[in-house]
Amino acid sequence: MHIDRKLMVLGAVAVTTVGAFVVPSVASAVEEPTTMPSVVEDYSYPGAAQILETRGIQLFRGDGRITLADCTGDSNLIRVESLAEDVCFAVKGDTGWLSLRLEAVYLVGAGDQDVSVTVEGMANTVEVPEGTSMPVMAVDPARRGVVVELRASPAAP
Repeated sequence: MHIDRKLMVLGAVAVTTVGAFVVPSVASAVEEPTTMPSVVEDYSYPGAAQILETRGIQLFRGDGRITLADCTGDSNLIRVESLAEDVCFAVKGDTGWLSLRLEAVYLVGAGDQDVSVTVEGMANTVEVPEGTSMPVMAVDPARRGVVVELRASPAAP
């Protein structure tokens, strides 16, 4: 039994020694990625840079349920009217939020949901009930309103 015990100890040392020589060669063959992909949603608006470049509309973040849409006369869209152009948004589902920057806005129309509009520099939001439009006032009337957030919620019964 004494010999078996020595062989077991010797075998353990041999495996450890062999392992010490194998591990570095395997480790050097495997390259570590330089950056890990993020699995955390940061709520950035997809394609925002291209939309800014082509249309001059700054879209920052949102939950993905308020999206830029063509103003096709669809009465279910949120319609933001500005001196530059009318911009429309579709709401996917009952609720949604979008952080953006639209300048010289004077009117916001709600589609088939209630819309809450945050205007830069104003303490209170502009509440736009389903199917109506509300004027957007600015802190500085010469500049018109700068819309910085839209929130949609289900229409009140």
